[in-house]
Amino acid sequence: MTVQSLIMHQNSEMFRIPADLRKMTIREIQDKWGGSLGGTVMRMKREKIEEEERERMRLEEEERRLAAKRYVSLIDHVVP
Repeated sequence: MTVQSLIMHQNSEMFRIPADLRKMTIREIQDKWGGSLGGTVMRMKREKIEEEERERMRLEEEERRLAAKRYVSLIDHVVP
């Protein structure tokens, strides 16, 4: 096996690991471990979706709060 073929083999093996996992430290992978690399990626995706949902709900609640304030302010100006 030549050095070039060894490098190509090493690179192909490395690229079999999902990019999201390649960017993580061992500690981060350990904290997110889902039983396998695929399970870990699924867990990370699920956590991201859950975080996006929490943010969406927070923004909706903030919008409801602002709408209620505008309504009260409008009523205060209309009713003497």
